[in-house]
Parts: sequence; C-alpha cells; structure tokens
Amino acid sequence: MRFYLVIFFGILAYLLLGSRSCGPDHSEDSISAQARLKQTKDSIRNGFESAELSKEALRVFEMNACRKLTDLADYIRIYSDKSVDKSFKNQARQMIIDMFADSAIVINRKITEAGKPGNVSLSEFLDQQIAEKGFTGETVFDSISVTNHLTRTSESIYSGSLSFVRNIEVPTPSGKVLKNSAGMNAGFYAIKKSKLFGNDTLTIWSVFLGEIK
Repeated sequence: MRFYLVIFFGILAYLLLGSRSCGPDHSEDSISAQARLKQTKDSIRNGFESAELSKEALRVFEMNACRKLTDLADYIRIYSDKSVDKSFKNQARQMIIDMFADSAIVINRKITEAGKPGNVSLSEFLDQQIAEKGFTGETVFDSISVTNHLTRTSESIYSGSLSFVRNIEVPTPSGKVLKNSAGMNAGFYAIKKSKLFGNDTLTIWSVFLGEIK
C-alpha cells in the first residue's frame, strides 16, 4: 500500500509544484524561482557533495538505511503479488534494484522463504525466487538496528551493517496462520555517485543496501 501512496503523492506534488500559475507570468516570480533553485542546489552541494561526511550526516544515512530495509519488505510484497498490475510490479522491481549498490549483490533465499538457506544474486532473486514462483506469505522486517556504524572504506564509500528479524506469516487452507522468524543481517553503504538535477550533474553521497544474509 505504501508503494501506491508514493506514486499518488509523487504525481500530486508534480501537479501542484510543477504547474504554471493561472495569473500573468511576472519576471519577479521567475527570478525568485531561479534563486530558490540555486539555493537548493547550493544546499545539496554543501551537505552531500562534501569530500567527507560529518558524524551527523552519517547518522542520517544510517536512519535512511533502516527505512530502506523496511520499504524493501513492502516492495517485495507488491512485486510477488500476482494480483497486482504488471506496470506496478515493474515499478516495484525497479525500486528494489535502485535500493541496492549493485544487481550482483548477494541475497539469502530465507529472506522470503522459511527453511530455504542459500545465496543468490539480487537479479536471480527477482527473476526466479519471486517472479517465477510468486510468494503467498507476508514478509515483515522487525527490530532493525545498526550493528556496525558507517566507517570509511575508500575515498567514495562508507560501509556499515544492520541486523533485523525477518517474520513470515503464511495463511493455510484451514484458516490457521503459520509463522516463522529468522535473524538476518544486511550491509549498507554511503556511496558518492553522480546524479542529474535539472541541467546540472552533482556528485553526491547516497545510501544503498548491500548483501543480505
């Protein structure tokens, strides 16, 4: 459900903020808009283009990583739901991919299946583990916490790790609900990458998920 709300509010924000005014196009308004845009870009540069992240910025990225892990469970449920429209499933798939540092990242199969150990790449996980078979259970990630704070491992990468509990609830034909829990770990990174902002390209720090085992 959160996924649909993201799409809805994204479109709403575009219509409200991106539409032209019904009144005359005053040059002062245009100048003011340009000034605000410049101020926003400067703020991004100051906060996220820096060569080194402050302790405060690192804590923000760690909180973002925890939120990404929570969102991942939501997107997995959407992507594995065969009743969901294909266009929504494709968007959920892309949002899952965008959460990770690389499509070759290793994912443990027990993230969606109880008693099914074994590691596969993110691409294989999406193509085979979910898309071909589907998944009837309800996956939720609880008790997410930072086990290793972000530390610099290269000029453009900070690395950390999270721990969480994967809970699965599977309804049975008899009406009972089978429950299974497993402790898991997830790596995460703050990586400096180039991104487009309008006509400008800024090299900023962004947070990504890593291996999940």
